[in-house]
Amino acid sequence: MKMEVRVGVVLAALSLSLFSYCCSAASLITPQDVLNGKVGGEIEFNLSIDPVDQTANSGTWTFGSKIVVTWANSRPTYTKDYKGRVELYPATGTLKFNKLFANDSGEYTVAITTAPSNLNLGGRVQLKVYELVSNVTITAKPGQPIENKNFSLTCDASGQVDSIHWVKNDQPVSPFGHITLSADSKTLSFNPVLRSDNGGYKCTASNPVSKMSSEVYTLTVSYGPEQVSISGSSDVTVGAEVKLTCSAVSQPLLSLPGI
Repeated sequence: MKMEVRVGVVLAALSLSLFSYCCSAASLITPQDVLNGKVGGEIEFNLSIDPVDQTANSGTWTFGSKIVVTWANSRPTYTKDYKGRVELYPATGTLKFNKLFANDSGEYTVAITTAPSNLNLGGRVQLKVYELVSNVTITAKPGQPIENKNFSLTCDASGQVDSIHWVKNDQPVSPFGHITLSADSKTLSFNPVLRSDNGGYKCTASNPVSKMSSEVYTLTVSYGPEQVSISGSSDVTVGAEVKLTCSAVSQPLLSLPGI
């Protein structure tokens, strides 16, 4: 009778142990944020398996309806579009791109079967590939900037631009009063332009993987002439030479016709 009780306890303990092992939770840990890469650059989809005693014995990476790579028993098979530019680390399922294309942007899915427990796990990774920002320039509205007339500067750039920032004399420019920015911050408008707007302007175009600034554009606002005055001697002798000076405040500097 005592032997039967002992056997029953041993069997129950063994059964509980097997149940805990086979049915314990397991998960595939993938990057939670969007991964940002640049055209021609490298990037890794780093994966890990919890618990760590499990390995990715077999699996498949897909991009939309396209298979990127499959593997079994640590032997990867790459499809035509990815062969030579991606690399798989079979133990975890981590995928590395050695050369990114612009059309690699999108959602990737992975499905793996672990060893030794034969667990089925899956995950997703979001990738955004950017072209580098280049050729950043400032273009002025045609015509001379004249005080109390509308004027604008436009920031142009090649590549994928996510944001544009303006500075005047190395200080940030923000919309205020007569100064406005377009919705994409590409165009800086002066409505109207004032002589207080004189200064050196630069714009910086950027995305998550690159940024570039323009050369300085020197804004010089034309105004005047104003405060015009004539000076000279008020007492003269008949027949003597008289010198009168005309002065005014203006930009550009005052010039008199015929002189």
